[in-house]
Amino acid sequence: MDEVHQRIAEQIRELARRRKILLTHLPQRAGVSETHFFMVLRGDRSPTVRWLTQIAAVLECDVGDLLRRPR
Repeated sequence: MDEVHQRIAEQIRELARRRKILLTHLPQRAGVSETHFFMVLRGDRSPTVRWLTQIAAVLECDVGDLLRRPR
């Protein structure tokens, strides 16, 4: 998994944890494929901008927040 994919996965996990959203519930709430969601988290697929936008909306953050390095 390259650095950008790893950063996105880490940020999704961290933001979901902070908002008390189970990762298993996030794909359905965002309207994305569960299979694709977990493939992105593993670094097996690249997310599209639309996908990132849908995930960010559920996590109540900006798309840019998903690309930032975790604190």
